[in-house]
Amino acid sequence: MALEMADEETIPLAEEPQPDPELEPDPDPEPEADPAEPESVLESVEPSQESMETLTVVLSKKKDGYGFNVKGGRDKPFREGDPSIYITRLRPGAVAEKDGRLSPGDRIVEINGTDVLNVTHNEALDLVRKSKGGKLTLVVHKRAIQMTEQDDNPTHGVIRIDLQREKKGRGLGFNIRGGKDSPYVPGDPSIYVTRINGDGLAAKDGRLTVGDKLLEINNVNVENSTVDRAVDLIQSKKKLQLLVEKRALQQVVRSVREGAVDSQRGKESAIELYKDPEFGLGFNIRGGSDANYLRGHPGIFVTSIKPGGSAERDGRLKIGDRLLEINGVDIRSVPQDAAVQLVQRSVDKVKLLVENDAEKLFKNSEFYSLSDFDEIDFSGEAGCFFRDQKRRIDFVLVYEDIEGEETPKDVLRYRKKYMNNLQKSQLEFEEETSTTKKGTLHFIKVHVPWEVMLFYAEELNFKGPLKEREGADKINWSERILNKFHIPNIFKNDVPNQPPDYFTATFQANKLHKFVGSDHPETYFKDTERTRVANEILETAVYGNRNKGEIGELPFLFNLNIKS
Repeated sequence: MALEMADEETIPLAEEPQPDPELEPDPDPEPEADPAEPESVLESVEPSQESMETLTVVLSKKKDGYGFNVKGGRDKPFREGDPSIYITRLRPGAVAEKDGRLSPGDRIVEINGTDVLNVTHNEALDLVRKSKGGKLTLVVHKRAIQMTEQDDNPTHGVIRIDLQREKKGRGLGFNIRGGKDSPYVPGDPSIYVTRINGDGLAAKDGRLTVGDKLLEINNVNVENSTVDRAVDLIQSKKKLQLLVEKRALQQVVRSVREGAVDSQRGKESAIELYKDPEFGLGFNIRGGSDANYLRGHPGIFVTSIKPGGSAERDGRLKIGDRLLEINGVDIRSVPQDAAVQLVQRSVDKVKLLVENDAEKLFKNSEFYSLSDFDEIDFSGEAGCFFRDQKRRIDFVLVYEDIEGEETPKDVLRYRKKYMNNLQKSQLEFEEETSTTKKGTLHFIKVHVPWEVMLFYAEELNFKGPLKEREGADKINWSERILNKFHIPNIFKNDVPNQPPDYFTATFQANKLHKFVGSDHPETYFKDTERTRVANEILETAVYGNRNKGEIGELPFLFNLNIKS
């Protein structure tokens, strides 16, 4: 069980999480302002009422929302003494920008016929989100204030960093994302550092951090470059010279998420569960500030519910819900280990406060699109793990959505049922997407948790090592037979540093402590054994009617399947 938390409302984005996870936008649309980072806009003297143009704008909501951000309100004034609500950002390519009539600096006078000149910030957002039929009517004062960018907080600054590659061993140890061909934030061509790996040169040097913007690479300006050009420059020399703007990403992402009218929060529910002597609480969770379940989201999410357990019998907790509190303790901003301890300290029952459908809502938001990307990795490490660098990839399911072609409804229905049944088997998943010329490729990474491996190791009669053979050569049956007939073994060859030979026995989970290496769950099972278990579950999961044999036809549900 892995948990974690971090409240987007109490942790400003500018505070960088530790240890260095990938920094991505927190999904909360209304973060608290960081006093160390002043507002990056200046307002001019307000024009006279007579010179203002009053305009009525009607917007039709699309899949990605209306696409604008607001600031202000009676409780959070954008300007001292002014309770008005102002438009501060239009999302590139979204409805509001395409309409062309709204612009940053417009004051909102009415929302759907309700006067908003003296309302709170949240009251204004609620009026937008409750628009009926996807129609939003705004009355605005055009150009009520003028907004111009000013320099970021000078305490962040620009610094030069030199990294010298080692002949052998560790890589550079950082990942980048962005460029004018694949911007990290819509409309921003900058290239950002998005991950620092703990064992790399960058971590050892200590000056490069998540959120830094690359200005120059080996004395070449890359502020409006493609990511491929940046990669070529980084790989061109043994000594890497970087000019970076510190913590620039935090400032950019702040403007993207702050006051976004399209973000949504799920309904909060209080649930009390009793611990079952056999199954415990009966559900698994993932997430946390040190190991995001959804990249860029610090929350802890329910990832599976055990059949017959307390959670399933209660019926209220669902896969995709986010845990907000455990026994009255806020877990939005604590490491995952702390959350686990809260559960373990509970004697017979646990009180939970959860946000329903939080995973689904986040995936449908603009913030998830900022998180869903392929990084350029200079860590020198293999990509055989989930993004938390802890869970191993045991299998990959792949399917492609072809642009302009509609996937058959029965395939969509079967695929959904199949994935739901896999979740009931307690497999864990992480999805990545990649845009191609034809459409979108979906990569579903599959991980078999330790508890599931133990169950299937016994079911499939795996052999486990009990004790190392000491003082005896490894048994070679062919050589023994040849010696019996006095025939020389022409294939005999002394091999140095042979792996140890063990006495083995059929695996039994209740005698786990007797098997050599069982105290290291991450390495106990071989890759072949992990893949075999994943294959067994995938090939036996039902996607349709079990009586009709509609079981585990992966080529029918997925275009391609890749074993890890």
